[in-house]
Amino acid sequence: MRIIAGTAKGRIIKAPAGTKTRPTSDKVREAIFSTINDKVSNSLVLDLYAGSGALGLEALSRGARKAIFVDFSFAAIRAIKSNLANLHLGDYAEVKRQKAERFLGSHNNEPFNLIFIDAPYRIGLINLEAIALSALKLLDEKGLMIVEHDAKLDLAENLVIIKRKKYGQTMISYLKRDN
Repeated sequence: MRIIAGTAKGRIIKAPAGTKTRPTSDKVREAIFSTINDKVSNSLVLDLYAGSGALGLEALSRGARKAIFVDFSFAAIRAIKSNLANLHLGDYAEVKRQKAERFLGSHNNEPFNLIFIDAPYRIGLINLEAIALSALKLLDEKGLMIVEHDAKLDLAENLVIIKRKKYGQTMISYLKRDN
């Protein structure tokens, strides 16, 4: 994996050891960021279920002002911290070893402009929808949430999905708040 564009373009990103993490491919990240390009500069970003941190790192490389990376795995936290150090982006980031639900229930600071959710596919539809609904409360009025999920899952009608794009077994759903 590598950073696609921005100040860290072409630099390698390391994924956590083991098979529990399913990093977002370069192709999918490139497609996501070409879609949201105008929303990245100076944004506050949440990378939930961060894994390697690839989505948040890409946002920082492209001019996001700050990213918060949340994951519960020790291996993921080590990988994210290592990637931030290697890319010289640590000054613009916070890394939290926390369960997603706990973070979402306790964050009461500035709303996020971009939220990335790349939960493990095994989380299931009901849990993914609950996480997405909870995360939407932390999204700025004009913000965007990008959810990477199994293409077999259909997110609920009560979520405002503005775009979907399928890449093999992966679906990317773009959501906004129902203002």
